[in-house]
Amino acid sequence: MELDDAIVMLEPLRFVLARLVDQICHRLRMRHRATHEVHVRLDGHERVLQLPMPVCDSKILVDLLMLDFESHPPAVAVTKVSVEAIPAKPRAIQNGLFVPLAPEPEKLEVTLARIAHVVGKENVGSPEALDTHRPDAFRLHHFNSMKPASSTPARVPALALRRFRPPLEATVKLRERARGKVAA
Repeated sequence: MELDDAIVMLEPLRFVLARLVDQICHRLRMRHRATHEVHVRLDGHERVLQLPMPVCDSKILVDLLMLDFESHPPAVAVTKVSVEAIPAKPRAIQNGLFVPLAPEPEKLEVTLARIAHVVGKENVGSPEALDTHRPDAFRLHHFNSMKPASSTPARVPALALRRFRPPLEATVKLRERARGKVAA
């Protein structure tokens, strides 16, 4: 879509994107498809939105695109907007009768994008403790794909550790010696 007037602010861009994404989502629904990747080109500025699962909700897609543009705004005024969605099979899910309801993955993706906008994309993920002697060593695994949790319990025993900062004092009583204080 070529615009009559150049757009400088992001809020008017939302209306243009909403119209284009709504048309694309309508076409996808007509063909029983969704999208997991959206390419948006604003003049020379191009952004790619990759989703962990196929989505066909235009409101969610526009919200995710606007959060991405707030983090990475175009450098110049926008006169031409191009949107392309890569089609994919929609996710089919059937909830169990006795399984508690979880939040919809699409809404969870919008929440994660808002958090990433505030704290930075490199600071969002699932922490994993590293096998090292360094205290507090960890690595973040980014949420790339939404895999359902397996119903079988894990056979590997897990060790839980809680650290207090600053260390709390602990009182230790010994049967044969006097009482002493030790930092835990």
